[in-house]
Parts: sequence; C-alpha cells; structure tokens
Amino acid sequence: YVFVGTMDRKLRALDISDGQELWSTALKGRAKSSLVAGPDELFVLAEPRLVYHFTTVEGEIANVE
Repeated sequence: YVFVGTMDRKLRALDISDGQELWSTALKGRAKSSLVAGPDELFVLAEPRLVYHFTTVEGEIANVE
C-alpha cells in the first residue's frame, strides 16, 4: 500500500504497482502532515489537532482511533 492523506478529508490506500485506490476512509479534518507507519499500523495527524491510529485486523485495515 501507499497511503495518502488528502485535503478533502480522506485517507486513501493505493496499490503501489498501479495507483488504484484499494481503500479509503473519511477523516474529521484535513491530513496535512506526514503519515507515520510501523509494522501493521499507521498514525495520521489531521486538523485541527486530531490523531488517528489505524491497524490491520486479519490482513485488512481497521480504524481504531
């Protein structure tokens, strides 16, 4: 995956080989900062002062805020 936080308040997971969108979720604010990834987890900072934590559940991305 390549994860992209967008100015239209979305987080998208794209296929690294062809750029096809595989997954997306709405955020309460715009993601304007760099994303932080670790093994099986992702942290997203969004406006105004929101922190999202995503992890994988059985191989699928899940939001655990």
